[in-house]
Amino acid sequence: MLDHTELLVVGECVADIVRLPDQEDRVHPGGSPANVAYGLARLGHRPTLLTQLGPDPNGRLIRDHLASAGVTLRTDGAPAPTPSAAVTLDGAGQASYAFDIAWTLAPVAVEPAPGHVHTGSIGAVVEPGAATVLDIVRTARATATVSYDPNVRPALMGDHAAAVR
Repeated sequence: MLDHTELLVVGECVADIVRLPDQEDRVHPGGSPANVAYGLARLGHRPTLLTQLGPDPNGRLIRDHLASAGVTLRTDGAPAPTPSAAVTLDGAGQASYAFDIAWTLAPVAVEPAPGHVHTGSIGAVVEPGAATVLDIVRTARATATVSYDPNVRPALMGDHAAAVR
């Protein structure tokens, strides 16, 4: 059961890895829902982020980053590794992307009911966790406002028609 949920954000945290020629990888906290929760906290709100983080260095980096802004984290103990998205730039500046994302968010009771729920991006379309996100949104919309950020990632969305639904 979750508490402290006036503003509930549901979705992924992602370690954004930047790979440049002849340089060490740089890792940054990311994930669209995580960025929303961080921004809300920086604006003085007290959001809760329901997400998954592994017990690895990337998970610790993201936990520390979110905690520094005052985000309350609720995680379901996802196994390592923390999801990642790597962008590699070649010598000509051409970018290529690689995702390592498993989203297995388990069903959870959200009580008390939040006043607002925000979701989107990968967590809303990658199964099996997307089903949990949809259940949370369906339940919440009877008493809360809901916002959705598609942040479309065609490489991760699978069947286009299913993602649109």
